[in-house]
Amino acid sequence: MSAISPARYLAIAAAVVGALAILTAAFNIYVDPYRMYGTDRLPVKPDIYRHAALAKSYMLLRAHARTVILGNSRTQIGIDPDSREWPASAKPVFNAAEANGDLFGAYRLLQHAMAASPPQLIVVGVDFNDFRETRRQPDSVGADERRLLVSRDGSPNGEMTVQLWRDFFLTALSLDALRASVHTMLDQHDPAARTMTKDGFNPLHEFGPIVARAGLRQIFLQNGAQYAARLREQAASPIAAGSGNAELEHLSDIVRLAAEHKARLIVFIQPYHARYLEMLHDQGLWPAFVAWKEAMLAAIDAAAGPERDLVRVFDFTDYDDVSTERIPDAGDTRSIMRWYLDPTHYSRDLGDLMIACMMGAGPVLGAEIDDTTIAANNARIDMNRDRLLGDGHEAMATEPLKLTARDKVAVPPAIQSSR
Repeated sequence: MSAISPARYLAIAAAVVGALAILTAAFNIYVDPYRMYGTDRLPVKPDIYRHAALAKSYMLLRAHARTVILGNSRTQIGIDPDSREWPASAKPVFNAAEANGDLFGAYRLLQHAMAASPPQLIVVGVDFNDFRETRRQPDSVGADERRLLVSRDGSPNGEMTVQLWRDFFLTALSLDALRASVHTMLDQHDPAARTMTKDGFNPLHEFGPIVARAGLRQIFLQNGAQYAARLREQAASPIAAGSGNAELEHLSDIVRLAAEHKARLIVFIQPYHARYLEMLHDQGLWPAFVAWKEAMLAAIDAAAGPERDLVRVFDFTDYDDVSTERIPDAGDTRSIMRWYLDPTHYSRDLGDLMIACMMGAGPVLGAEIDDTTIAANNARIDMNRDRLLGDGHEAMATEPLKLTARDKVAVPPAIQSSR
């Protein structure tokens, strides 16, 4: 038997490696664990949030959405693009919100969407806390921006092609992608598996089993304690909500971009449970909260200019039967809350009410505000607080909750109180 020459051996080895690479790429593209390719053969994507920004960038290109939703984790899990409350004229809807996202990232994704297929309606959820943190746009351009169609100044992005190849190797040829693909295949019939729908929504399937183990009250305890600690830090080191605030500047950028494209824009203030609103009062932050709303309206007015009639602003913060929803008792692992998941994250049901309100076809919730109605809106909220806290709701909103280290619950990353 003749020996194989080194050259032939190397050729065979190269062919085997090439074949394995092709098979690996084909398998990973078929499974598409990060939704980069849009194969949509397997709906459950348990590892997608490891590369959520990558996923949403490519999904947004394929969506051709008439309505684009922007915001942070509250918007990502509360505003369902598939809700029946969206009118036909608003569909298809894509949820581009990202957990821990800020308005700079939202603005860049909106630029990306405008360059691909300009939406007719933009819906932006805003959070008080985001405007009080000292996060500014990054000085350097990272992978999340390099894969977008346009640069920050709106010109074509010359780095996108190189980043596309990098993303191909990450999602089709890496061991990380192969492990994610196997995991994806195995989790298709797990009702509690994490996933992201093809229109960008996080259905939070993993939340139910956690509630069944620990009880929803415990999640309120844990995240509420962390929110309170953060608010105490903010009260000690206040951040101006007026001129020079980075988030206000990025919100203004979003308003200007929508106005340039004659797109309708809805900005909404997230609905918080009354327990969180009481935290703002307890830490002396309520005046800053009110001032923030006024500063935001002023920024929107200035940025929209002659297109101000295309912009609507909704305030969903209030003291009402929704925000004072009763928290389950200690040890209760069966009860769930209809409207809330923790003091600041809300359910899809509440999101549906908000969509109906914003689309003008549903029950009254919160209020539409502008510079002429904001004072009356603030007075109405104060009046509702006085009425409800003195009308049998006090225990719901202000009862102290204590948490020890041994009680810690492994809550889903989507509602961890990192923001």
